[in-house]
Amino acid sequence: MDQIVAKMVSSFIQLLVSTFAVAGVSAIHITAPLNQTYDYIIVGGGTSGLTVANRLTENGKHTVLVIEYGNLVNDPSILVPANTLSFAPTPERYFNFTPVPNPGLNNDTTSPLAAAIVGGSSAVNGMFFDRGSEADYDAWEALGNKGWGFKDLLPYFKKSVTFTPPSEDVADKYNYTWDVEAAYGGHGEIQVSFPPYQFPGQNRLWDAWKEIGVEKPKEAAAGNAIGSIMAPSMVKVGGTEKSVVKARKEVIVAAGAIWTPWLLQRSGVGPKSVLEGAGIAVKKHLPGVGANFQDHPFGGSVWNWTTNPYFPTAGALATNQTFYAEAEKEYTQSREGPLTTSRGNQAAFLPLKTVDPEGWQALVDAVAAQDPTPYLPAQYDETLIAGAKAIHNITAEYLGRDDAAAFEFTFAEGPIGNAAIMRPLSRGTVNINPSDPASGPLVDWRTFSNPLDIKFAVQMVRFSRRFNTLSSFSGLGAVELSPGSNVTTDAAIERYLRSTMDPTFVHMAGTASMLPEELGGVVGTDLKVYGVGKLSVVDASIVPYLPATHLCTTVYAIAEKAADAIKARTGWAE
Repeated sequence: MDQIVAKMVSSFIQLLVSTFAVAGVSAIHITAPLNQTYDYIIVGGGTSGLTVANRLTENGKHTVLVIEYGNLVNDPSILVPANTLSFAPTPERYFNFTPVPNPGLNNDTTSPLAAAIVGGSSAVNGMFFDRGSEADYDAWEALGNKGWGFKDLLPYFKKSVTFTPPSEDVADKYNYTWDVEAAYGGHGEIQVSFPPYQFPGQNRLWDAWKEIGVEKPKEAAAGNAIGSIMAPSMVKVGGTEKSVVKARKEVIVAAGAIWTPWLLQRSGVGPKSVLEGAGIAVKKHLPGVGANFQDHPFGGSVWNWTTNPYFPTAGALATNQTFYAEAEKEYTQSREGPLTTSRGNQAAFLPLKTVDPEGWQALVDAVAAQDPTPYLPAQYDETLIAGAKAIHNITAEYLGRDDAAAFEFTFAEGPIGNAAIMRPLSRGTVNINPSDPASGPLVDWRTFSNPLDIKFAVQMVRFSRRFNTLSSFSGLGAVELSPGSNVTTDAAIERYLRSTMDPTFVHMAGTASMLPEELGGVVGTDLKVYGVGKLSVVDASIVPYLPATHLCTTVYAIAEKAADAIKARTGWAE
């Protein structure tokens, strides 16, 4: 077993050396001489990996090696919330490779925004710090993962953060509400609060949500993430040598939903057909490695207010140098003003009934009646098909419920248009390249491979048309720029969406799912990889069913729960 573990770590270090051209970042820097043996080895210094490392070093008794591809960024601008409004200035903080062409999106090759940086996605995300509803995590338990329902995860959600309420004046001004006892109360290292500034014009949006009957929960993070919510925000190389190190207690993989399956497959753990096709000896046949790949497809329509009395807008930070200079001065002097806002902390998580009040039942019936098998990846075996059917049945149930969101509509100070599908039926894969296993992974989104998903996307466009013409927006001259009011049939809207939607909301998950092995699972409820001994996975790849939320807080909770499990089984206190 030690040989397998050592070979896996060696393979990962080879990954660091062999994919420089793919990733487009500098070479690995070993910051200290390597020991031959550590108590724990963590592969990946991102959100989950660093959280687990922090917990495993709490008592000062154990050695922990964290292996990370990306650089440690000391640029202070990474801490400025408004810089999350754009990915453009910092492409070096992300991996750069081209996925498999996506037929469902006219052969689009959008690259996943996988972070190549110490801190992982938590260092580059939009700081939207929300959680899914109780139903989202109870689905995990319903899939055979006892101990992973909402009530089990809530203590870890709480443990990971320290919540600081905003001032009374700020709370009153922006109608911030919260419930510390129900949702927070922990003392974790992640600092969470509400920003002290919101752009003008947002009140029109809140009025419109009320007009259409969508309520704002007092505290969405306590398990009721349905309605229009205001979420808090999260504050925050060279050589070609190979090294072999061993773990006394456990190797912990935290490389993320894209790189974790790649690493496992490179090390001989994965689908036999994929491994043999790449000439890799099979150490453990696990069909689920690289399967069940999920994300929230994102897109929709584009709207504008022709008469907009509100200034400034978020866009002015990029277009108005004078305004940006004033905002920068205010941020530097007092940590207040427009630069304290991130990519957004306002969104409406809506059930299907709200978005499609007339046709929702027909869509639910279509999902319930469908056999998903013909639309699954060709590499799926009978265990993966069984798992996919179990998840499909839960989706059919949740689409008819009032406490489970089917869509997320992001909003700020202007008209809404874009949304994300929270319950996609389509599934993709992440595999090694059989012709060049050392190159970057083959990411196959397979967006809209299940034909029912595009039907849900059409409803996003239709809902935007209904919402943006509410009386709350009277006098603003709302105009649909695309697809345009002349595009009216479902078929025409579908064509538009296939040419404009993004396959990802940067919520990649599922590629090493926590499921029973007979349902295509890769790890059990203890997060140990089936049949490989002292090896576990602690990142978003273990998520069996994507919750209707942004993933950051969920990954923190997974890591906190994983750390407790690892401590308990490895004699950490000794």
